[in-house]
Amino acid sequence: MHANQIVGAVSSAQDAVGDIKDANVKTAAAAGLKQASDAIGNIGGALISGQKAAAEDRASVGTGLQATGAALQGGDQYALLNKP
Repeated sequence: MHANQIVGAVSSAQDAVGDIKDANVKTAAAAGLKQASDAIGNIGGALISGQKAAAEDRASVGTGLQATGAALQGGDQYALLNKP
């Protein structure tokens, strides 16, 4: 998967999470996506400047996505899975 596809997928997920009705699930899922998105931004910035991406940013992407998944497993997934 290319970087632009990853960024697009995270952006689409953020839009879909906005449709979740359960406020706790919505907040937790959005926080996980923000963590991943912020880390992806840091990685992109490092790569553009010719530096190696920090290990903590790489780990933070995974942690954020796992947190999002855990939030979605614990709540109302209907809006996310059935978004037109």
